[in-house]
Amino acid sequence: MSMRHAPLTSPSVRAVAFPLAVCPAILVGLLAAAFVRADGIISQPPPEVEDAELASRGVPKGVDDLRLIQARLSEIVPRAQRCTVAVRSGASHGSGVLVRPDGYILTAGHVADRSGSEVEVTLPDGRTLKGTALGVNLLSDVGMVRLANPGPWPYLELGDVEGLRPGHWCISLGHPGGFQDGREPVVRIGRILAKRTNVLLTDCTLTGGDSGGPLVDMHGRVIGIHSRIGEALTANLHVPINLFRESWGRLVQGQQFRATIHEGPYLGVFGEAANDQVRITRVSPDSPAAAADLQVGDVIVTFAEKGITSFDMLLREVRDTPPGARVPVIVRRNGSLIERVVEIGNRSS
Repeated sequence: MSMRHAPLTSPSVRAVAFPLAVCPAILVGLLAAAFVRADGIISQPPPEVEDAELASRGVPKGVDDLRLIQARLSEIVPRAQRCTVAVRSGASHGSGVLVRPDGYILTAGHVADRSGSEVEVTLPDGRTLKGTALGVNLLSDVGMVRLANPGPWPYLELGDVEGLRPGHWCISLGHPGGFQDGREPVVRIGRILAKRTNVLLTDCTLTGGDSGGPLVDMHGRVIGIHSRIGEALTANLHVPINLFRESWGRLVQGQQFRATIHEGPYLGVFGEAANDQVRITRVSPDSPAAAADLQVGDVIVTFAEKGITSFDMLLREVRDTPPGARVPVIVRRNGSLIERVVEIGNRSS
């Protein structure tokens, strides 16, 4: 992940940051104060609310909503920070999260880098331990590491993305800029922007060193692993935890593989949609898109002579196209329209 730094919060406010895109003045003023004041902002227990309702609330509408969010964060954040580690494998470095008491760590595939390699893991308290990279899927950016010391270690449970909806609150943790002695894992609060088969999009700010860190729901469960920075600081991409579940056996066995998880027609691009435009943010190596010279930054105008206004629309069109079909694609690049012909691939696990 490129080292494009976002402002880091001070440890004195528990290293918690809220993206401005979801924070009206009341949220910035009151909720930030909650982490600065030693005695806190809550003077009485917050009103009871179901977890699903809390997760799905949008911009806080008043003090009661802020108290609910603060109360939940006070439960989740310390536990999540204890489980968030820094990971270094050769020249690659990033973050990771402990997900089992016997030392299994989930991270990004490009952080784990290579199955069987020796990995250095730094705990939040500064201790550095030895570990081994287990399975790595570079195409889906899925990786697993195991500590040499079997523990027991603190860990976070795995969640599920099936119930996630745009607008749901989420929490991002990691070590932006790399591990810094005396600084707890940095926490950023945000919301789910979009959910797709192979990626979650959130407005949780990410920067260099965050790759591999956990995306956590309001239950304190891991729902994703940070993968890469989007075109905007407030639109970043995470690997859904379900992709780790579906390839768990291969990861534990230490397999190095380059496979998507689901079978079917395959184009090989990641993108983001805004203002009825779909912009490519990543082209998978050796994919049909790469072979057709589709590039990061291209705006997909048409696919098979159909106008494309959302990424979901593009996914539907690709799924409806048989592997081997040659499809015209028009993209806007540097202000000019360019036509490419893509031969749709067939992905399999």
